[in-house]
Amino acid sequence: MHKAPIHIIKSGLLQNVTHGFFTRNGGVSKEDYESLNCSMKETMDEPHLDSSENVRINRALAMEELGVSFESLLTLRQVHGTTTIFVTQPWDDAPRADAMLTKRRDVTLAVQTADCVPVLFMDTENEIIGVIHAGWKGALAGIIESTMDVLLEIGGDPLTTLAAIGPCISQKFFEVGPEVEEAFLEKHPENKQFFKKDAGSLFFDLSGYVKHMLEKTCVKEVEVLPYDTYKQEDKFFSCRRSTHRKENFGGQLSAISFLTT
Repeated sequence: MHKAPIHIIKSGLLQNVTHGFFTRNGGVSKEDYESLNCSMKETMDEPHLDSSENVRINRALAMEELGVSFESLLTLRQVHGTTTIFVTQPWDDAPRADAMLTKRRDVTLAVQTADCVPVLFMDTENEIIGVIHAGWKGALAGIIESTMDVLLEIGGDPLTTLAAIGPCISQKFFEVGPEVEEAFLEKHPENKQFFKKDAGSLFFDLSGYVKHMLEKTCVKEVEVLPYDTYKQEDKFFSCRRSTHRKENFGGQLSAISFLTT
């Protein structure tokens, strides 16, 4: 059914749990959404015109490649906020949130991104898995802190948690306005380290900031996978790149599950 092989990027830290960061390759979508667009309009705030049937097929193909059932997949209506969901029961209608975690063995948690940071994590001692969607607004507002707070509330521990940061936009291509830097410096002066000026423009290291906040909340170890959604057009959708070109764009999926392959 799909033209190219589906490619799943793995983290060395999470090798003992079913997980993967998908690329854009291997689905049925056409034109700007070619080909494994896994993002529904209701799950991201950027405009999408791909058909819901294409997305459903792509998600099913992705779950098949991951080795889990399509029925196990749970996603969110991502809103760049700080709401974190503790999944105790599967749902039909995705809640508005940007992170979720679970102890359940029969679900697959996933987020969609197209430049924002996807984080997959696992508390290895307390057997809890989770996902985070972190754009600059959510990161600034405290989505990382919120997620680790919920982890503690349900009996988990950041000190026994491993996290992987998946493909996202690199600092080189993430130009921001001075108001973004001001907001981060207001949160903490140490955040100056994540901004760089070049030829009169200001660039933000989003993945570096997310890594910093994960470490600051005492996560045991963090891996940053070396992929750039803006630069690697053959592998990833990019909101920023497509906006520059006035194109439509899709989103790639990042997923984690206790279900075995």
